[in-house]
Amino acid sequence: IAELDELIDEILLMSRLDARASADRSQQVDIVALVAEECTRYDGCNTSGSAPEIPGDLRLLHRMVRNLLDNAVKHGAPPVTVHLSSTPADIILTISDGGKGIPDALRDKVFQPFYRAPDKQNVKGYGLGLPLVRQIAEAHGGTATIVPTGEAVSAVRVILPLN
Repeated sequence: IAELDELIDEILLMSRLDARASADRSQQVDIVALVAEECTRYDGCNTSGSAPEIPGDLRLLHRMVRNLLDNAVKHGAPPVTVHLSSTPADIILTISDGGKGIPDALRDKVFQPFYRAPDKQNVKGYGLGLPLVRQIAEAHGGTATIVPTGEAVSAVRVILPLN
């Protein structure tokens, strides 16, 4: 019952995000504190860097970071690291792990709802984590991508605007 409840919750959230063009960005969110709080849920999760507060929906941003960390733990390998940085226009959130990464051919597919890589069929989940991450980032005016292999073997980068 708990698994069905979780699946329904994720499908409903995706539907709500599809139905509206953008997230409520009226709240200033301390992204550094949010990331630190989410990292405490996972053994061996490390954070580095800094970033200013951003306008956003606190609940959705928590969900986005949690999904990224869940994904790194389930599909990657330790250590899991979250690095924050900023430019004058954006904050950059990069979640990396010690796993083998996502093959180039699957880098767009992992953001499609219900997609599961051929070698990940037996891993718990529904294939909604990264699609929700991308939807939440886009609802905030940002992007979510797999980091190019030349920069990191296994990492996802989210860029969110400061305004």
